[in-house]
Amino acid sequence: MVDPALQEKKFRMLGFQTFLAGTIGYSLYYVCRTSLNVVKKPILDSGMLDASQLGLIGSVLLFAYAIGKFINGFLADHCNIKRFMATGLLVSAVANFCLGILGFASSALPTMAVFVMFAIMWGINGWSQSMGAPPAIIGLSRWLPLSKRGTFYGFFSLSHNLGEWLSFLFVGILVSVAGWQWGFIGSSIAGALGVDLHGHEIAGLHGMRSLEGAHTVCRVVAELHAETVGILRLAVLALVHIRIPEGTAVDHILRGIQHDQIHLILPVGSGIEDALPAQN
Repeated sequence: MVDPALQEKKFRMLGFQTFLAGTIGYSLYYVCRTSLNVVKKPILDSGMLDASQLGLIGSVLLFAYAIGKFINGFLADHCNIKRFMATGLLVSAVANFCLGILGFASSALPTMAVFVMFAIMWGINGWSQSMGAPPAIIGLSRWLPLSKRGTFYGFFSLSHNLGEWLSFLFVGILVSVAGWQWGFIGSSIAGALGVDLHGHEIAGLHGMRSLEGAHTVCRVVAELHAETVGILRLAVLALVHIRIPEGTAVDHILRGIQHDQIHLILPVGSGIEDALPAQN
């Protein structure tokens, strides 16, 4: 038989592990999302795209992201959340990598072709970005108790700021040293690291259903036990203080309990045994 203390310890460890993986993973989502903000000025300086084209490209991401959140939020409820979140980050990383390669090849392509391909890839990035938050929040709700979800969600919300900080620091350094194309490639590397993180840090999610099921069953049984004890105690108290007509079935049961002819299995210290009539 599994030691309940060890099971509880493992459950808490996997819950904290899932929280860390979700927070770090979603921060790397933001690195892949905000890469364009870092490289906008170098792109404008290069003359590859103008400000209006970059504005349209940015709006494509927001539009795809908004629609994707509706659909992917629903899909995440019915999918393996580890694979779902890792897939979205992988697609985002690939989109960033393709944009970096497109930047190197832009001199050999017409400006309109570069603009269209840029918008398509950034729209794909926007859709994949919507696959990050739903599984992370589902993971938090599955693993953390109600009394701690607000606290952990507050820390999880810092992933937005952490991702933006990493993007402007890490991607900004790459852009200043190697050129704006490497800003997208650097973001794709960060996304690939996040995919690998999800493959290792929350590997326990495969066994989550059984472990969480056991934990949930124990919790529900305890709650039902407490409610049942309370109901029984009220019922016995009512029967004791109500005048029961002699000769009725209830009267025979209470008399049997009084004379130890009917045995009830009562939780020790529950208060029910104190509510019964004193035995002779």
